[in-house]
Amino acid sequence: MNNGREQSEKITNRASKTTDALQSIIESIGQVTTLNKQIEQQTGKQREATESVSQRISIIREIAKTNTEGAQQTRQISEKINSLTNDLKIAVAQFK
Repeated sequence: MNNGREQSEKITNRASKTTDALQSIIESIGQVTTLNKQIEQQTGKQREATESVSQRISIIREIAKTNTEGAQQTRQISEKINSLTNDLKIAVAQFK
């Protein structure tokens, strides 16, 4: 009789330890799930930020291109003005 009771207590103890272990595993799974959700949210935010930066870089590139074209036009006009100024000096010198 004692032998059966001892076995029953051992089985009960093992079952209790198994239940505790399973509960700990379930809690760990819950924590991992929560962390995965947080990582997913942060990844989404990072993707949005990266897309925003990419769009802004494209805008800056277009502005730089426009500025470069404007600078080239300004240089060409400046060269033409210099040429006309030289022509005007020559013309004025003829009347002196």
